[in-house]
Amino acid sequence: MTVEKFTYNTASIVADLTKSLIGIGLTASPLLFLNLASWLEVIFVLCFILFTFFAVRTVFRQKSSYYFCDEMLHEDGIFSKKLNMDDLKVFKIRYFSTRRNREAGWFQIKMIANDVKIVVDSSLNGFDDIVKKAILAAEKNKLDLDATTNANLQVILDPKKY
Repeated sequence: MTVEKFTYNTASIVADLTKSLIGIGLTASPLLFLNLASWLEVIFVLCFILFTFFAVRTVFRQKSSYYFCDEMLHEDGIFSKKLNMDDLKVFKIRYFSTRRNREAGWFQIKMIANDVKIVVDSSLNGFDDIVKKAILAAEKNKLDLDATTNANLQVILDPKKY
């Protein structure tokens, strides 16, 4: 039996890692080389922590892969998980816009079953396949999907794509 593994888009990972490293450099440099006012130092430290968190999160995403085996969604990576789609209790889709006109952004799905939570975003190769399996599981489990999830499903399932 051949199992298709889904991984995050390399271009997306490289772009996110580049942005986080630039942010780390731009926030660490003033902290190391300038004598900043204490209030400004706090702001730079908080930004440094934020960019570092983003870099670590990006490395976790780069190390993660997903695949289906029977009705189980497997997440392999630094923290491996198995989510049984037959026990799906929560299925939500959110859209995060990077522009006011909502023309650019990404989708994120959250699935929970038996205290196992898996969250993936639309830069994952195979995102649509995971959404389709989650829809079938949600219907089978008679989940009530919220209005936001239903609206986002219409966009994802639209043949013109997002």
